[in-house]
Amino acid sequence: MRVLILEDNSAQREMLNDIIVEKFKPRVVALCKNTDELKAEIDNNVYDVLLLDVEIEGDNSIDSMKALMEQHPGICSKVIFITAHQKYAMDAINKTHCFGYLLKPYDEDKLCESITNLIGSNSREQGKVEFFDFKIKGDVHFVNKEHILFFEIQSKKPIL
Repeated sequence: MRVLILEDNSAQREMLNDIIVEKFKPRVVALCKNTDELKAEIDNNVYDVLLLDVEIEGDNSIDSMKALMEQHPGICSKVIFITAHQKYAMDAINKTHCFGYLLKPYDEDKLCESITNLIGSNSREQGKVEFFDFKIKGDVHFVNKEHILFFEIQSKKPIL
């Protein structure tokens, strides 16, 4: 899984990064602090999940994503906007058709649930590999369904 985080507040950016790395163990996490870095990353790389703060150093990531949609069709289906301002919710949904929208302060479990749902949704829509997701001690893990040879439940515990 490849994740991009856009957040101008360094403490918030690192906190999001820590949650993503701990819970999802992605192959790549790109950290952006402004929309110029966001545009460069999207132009040069492919991401499975984009977590974007809306108000960024006098700019607006909703407008940036709307502009990027023309060059990268379907990219907004990978976006979860995260902001302290509820007033942007309708713009985010109507302008970009993003996957989700979370208000700060967000609940870590809700964030993880949104990411898990996004991954599952995009996999089904694009015909990509499907993953089986499960939790072990609060951490979310993903296993390619094609790699599962046998699945059994013993004493309410799955065995793969």
